[in-house]
Amino acid sequence: MKKIKFVISLFFIVLLLFSCKNGLPDNGEDLISYVNDPDNGYRQAKTVNGIQVDLTYRPAELMVSQEQTLLKNNSQEVKDSLKNKYKDYYYFLLTYTKDGNEILSTVPRTREEFNTIQNNLSFNMHKLVCLTNRKDTLQFLDFNSPRTYGMSKSTNVLLVFKKDHSKSKGNTFKVNVQDIGVGTGDLSFTYPSNLLLD
Repeated sequence: MKKIKFVISLFFIVLLLFSCKNGLPDNGEDLISYVNDPDNGYRQAKTVNGIQVDLTYRPAELMVSQEQTLLKNNSQEVKDSLKNKYKDYYYFLLTYTKDGNEILSTVPRTREEFNTIQNNLSFNMHKLVCLTNRKDTLQFLDFNSPRTYGMSKSTNVLLVFKKDHSKSKGNTFKVNVQDIGVGTGDLSFTYPSNLLLD
């Protein structure tokens, strides 16, 4: 009798695991809320010298959902095309905030400091950020930091890395972020590898 109960319980657990796919919600708004909730592991935050630095792993499903919303086209054909577009990359959103504002409006005390921070955000992020797994470094492909001219509550940088399954060894991935000139020092964010791997 105990063996039958155990087998039935095991069957339902396996069924639940396979029915959840990767555990991410299907709805776009729910997906955004899920990813932004630090308890789910996608978003991590550190505060240094009054500057909050957030790093959020943005799974391909989120990128697909957001672009599909922008396109105003929920067809399966478009969804499949977008999945193919985003599947080979890791996306992270790096966010800097001080006193509820973007850092370029609050941190620099001189024009030189402003220029250093702005140049790093615009041209040097590929030198200041790396994604590692054990002894391997994954290829940094691109980044984008839009200028908001003081109209935003944060300074954002989208970071893009090439997925390389041959370098997917170990239990964790680390995103290492050097100081961009705001006094945070070098920061490291650690993600469990099962969160990033398909």
